[in-house]
Amino acid sequence: MRRDDLSEYVYQEFPKVKYHPEKGTVTVQNAEEEKALGKGWYNNPGQFRKPSRVTTGLLNVKPWWEKWEWSFTALAKIFGVIVAGAAVLALVWKVFR
Repeated sequence: MRRDDLSEYVYQEFPKVKYHPEKGTVTVQNAEEEKALGKGWYNNPGQFRKPSRVTTGLLNVKPWWEKWEWSFTALAKIFGVIVAGAAVLALVWKVFR
């Protein structure tokens, strides 16, 4: 577009694209369609609210059982060996009795 062509440019608000952080993008043709979208729609993706530090920090916290999962697994294996050993001893006791 040449510079002298800009003098003929007329701004048109619609159609325009609206952005939602979860619902994606929608093209609206007029003000009624834009109003019908409701809250949470933005004119560009740069306007999305940034998550707070508290929220992102809480997402990284793991439950205590995940932190100690290895010890539960080890205890379960030890218990399994003890039970299997007791079963073998009971079988040997029964055979040689």
